[in-house]
Amino acid sequence: MKGVWIQPSRGQGVVVFLHGVLSSAEGCFKNSNGQYWPQMLNAEIDFEDIGIYVYECRMGILAGNYTVGEAADALREGLINDGVLNNPKANAQFLANLPMGRWGKVEEIGALACYLCSESAGFITGTDILIDGGWTAK
Repeated sequence: MKGVWIQPSRGQGVVVFLHGVLSSAEGCFKNSNGQYWPQMLNAEIDFEDIGIYVYECRMGILAGNYTVGEAADALREGLINDGVLNNPKANAQFLANLPMGRWGKVEEIGALACYLCSESAGFITGTDILIDGGWTAK
């Protein structure tokens, strides 16, 4: 499990790409023309002050077993150690612009993960489900 800054924040918040399971973030976050999404955002003038952080919680057959809680704890620790969550000014600015006005809870992410692993989600394939507190809808 590791996090990498594509672009550090200049006080306007951070976009976090979170990835796990059987492939790398590099392989997962490519659009249809093969470009890497974090690098595409980095090139956009509208994102020049926004940090871009990619966190991989790589899990596979040989990677061992992790619970959702363990992955969330490792992500939280990585975000704190890499300076994403421990900047009060940047946090306040980000949350002021987030429609939900708060950080997501581990249980909210975990509930979706449990659903996606259940038989009820058997017809869901090849899609992105955003859990971003309304950020992309604003």
